[in-house]
Amino acid sequence: MKSVDILVAEHKIILGNLREIEKLIPRLTTENIQMLTPYLEFLQGYADEQHHAREEKILFPWMLQRQPDLQQGPVGLLLKEHVQARAFVASVTQVVETLVVDASGVKKVQETLNLFLSLYHAHIAKEEDILYKIAEQIDAKTHDGDKCMFLEFAKLEREMGVRNGL
Repeated sequence: MKSVDILVAEHKIILGNLREIEKLIPRLTTENIQMLTPYLEFLQGYADEQHHAREEKILFPWMLQRQPDLQQGPVGLLLKEHVQARAFVASVTQVVETLVVDASGVKKVQETLNLFLSLYHAHIAKEEDILYKIAEQIDAKTHDGDKCMFLEFAKLEREMGVRNGL
């Protein structure tokens, strides 16, 4: 399914940024914590506002319309994890945006980022190993996944002003 391929390609981009964050975590200090800012902006903009929007506004509703019981299973769980990821990023952003960050603030950021990375790696694995495979199974029966989702992906990109959709 091409629409699932787009989401997997976005995961690769997200994972590349997560690897960079992993490298930064042990080196963070009160003097350089601002180095996280572009990564946090990426997580808020690309990972959440673009990628999660494709899933929450397009993929998940398409799947639930065809298999409503998924709300109590993988779709419901992954939605909760999106909320958790947003909370982690918001927490770190709040500390980083503070004008003066002390050593305990740096430690809090490091701990929060490690929790976030653990959550996100597991989250992506669940999407790719379980949810996207279910989507492909549904599409094998309905043959309407790409037809429905491509149009909606393009519409979402126009609404958000995304210039380079994958």
